[in-house]
Amino acid sequence: MKNYLTILGIVFMMNPFFIKAQTGNIGIATTKPRTHLDVNGTMNVKNDIKLGGTDLNSGNSGTFGDLISANGNNNPEWRNFDLPEGYGNSLVLNATYLMSSETGVSFAGTGNSAVLSVPYTQDQGMTTPTAWKEITGIAQTFAITKTISSTNISLQTLAQSNSDVLTSFGCGIYIDDKLKFVRTASITGVAGSYRTLNLNASISNLSIGNHTFRFACVERNISNGITVSIGQPTVTTNLNNKMAATAASIKVYEPMN
Repeated sequence: MKNYLTILGIVFMMNPFFIKAQTGNIGIATTKPRTHLDVNGTMNVKNDIKLGGTDLNSGNSGTFGDLISANGNNNPEWRNFDLPEGYGNSLVLNATYLMSSETGVSFAGTGNSAVLSVPYTQDQGMTTPTAWKEITGIAQTFAITKTISSTNISLQTLAQSNSDVLTSFGCGIYIDDKLKFVRTASITGVAGSYRTLNLNASISNLSIGNHTFRFACVERNISNGITVSIGQPTVTTNLNNKMAATAASIKVYEPMN
């Protein structure tokens, strides 16, 4: 008993404490303890934490790898969640953003493929080799909170031509108005033919803070007199706005700690 009193005395000398007579609650660094022991600060535990103890038993210390699990109004308990090896060091889903739009963009062909059918470069803007057209309904601001991260963007849309002549276009994912991912595609077949375009991008270690996602497309090889629409129908006899809609998701993965 003498040892216990000595330890408690040291704790109370180093930290201001208060005992509330009406409730018997003890507060450390607080004058208004809300529970039997209310610590306003950091607690350092050098040995085990025992849970579920009684007047006769000191409680359970758990086993290696166990986690403390809340148990509603009952006592918390140690539980083994059987996490995969290395789980604590992996990236986990931190945020999800879902967007969709039935309003797309259309291109009236210029027949200028010699200039427009060119390679694209990472981080280029929306004006090279000509003005890109943005599907504005799915633009999104998202947040990065840690230096290590993976931003995964999935997007699906439809493109349709009103001609049986081969046409081609490009679509890209822009982060902070810089091109990060691009795919080109073509449409063949009878007038009204359409194709599905899927983009899946993974962008690592964006800077901490808010970022903007934008999705835009550009003409590559569309002849004069031909119209190509992306994210909306050109020929409505076999395609409507809902079928041609653009859908996108952003998933941000970051470390647990």
